[in-house]
Amino acid sequence: ATSLGHATVTGTSWSRTPTLSDGLHNITAKAKDAAGNVSPASNTLSLTIDTTQPTVTVPTQPVSAIATSPAGVAVSFTVTASDNGVTLTPTCTHQSGDIFPVGDTPVTCNATDSAGNTGSGQFTVSVSLLPSNLPNSDVTTDQSGNTVITSSDPSSGTEVQITLPLGTTVSQTAS
Repeated sequence: ATSLGHATVTGTSWSRTPTLSDGLHNITAKAKDAAGNVSPASNTLSLTIDTTQPTVTVPTQPVSAIATSPAGVAVSFTVTASDNGVTLTPTCTHQSGDIFPVGDTPVTCNATDSAGNTGSGQFTVSVSLLPSNLPNSDVTTDQSGNTVITSSDPSSGTEVQITLPLGTTVSQTAS
């Protein structure tokens, strides 16, 4: 047992404010009178100190998407949160699957643990508008998450090239 210090009794009250580290602490008190007699230990008070913020994991790069209309596009992303091995449910200013407008939209996600500590993370969703002069274009995503642009008029020899916000270029040349 570690002594947290001494307190002086005034009437029937006393207090002591120790500095405790994060973790479980079992605390008891003993009284000592002027003659040096020591009482038995009090009942144990168990308490857990938790000052650690949860970890919120957000995308480390902007999440990019291509909209086929100025109305924007639904964008999916994954955000997780945990605290000391416990999975938490993060809340974000925008949800995965929301329609995002063309341009950059900041997203902030927070998670709060049972002790009231809050962790947060931020990332950006970048939406580019597919140019309207592309003939009969369709934008899809393949199984690997790659953006695929398909033109239904390859006989025209049209070259389709779009540069995504992260510098990734999607290019197709009809032969």
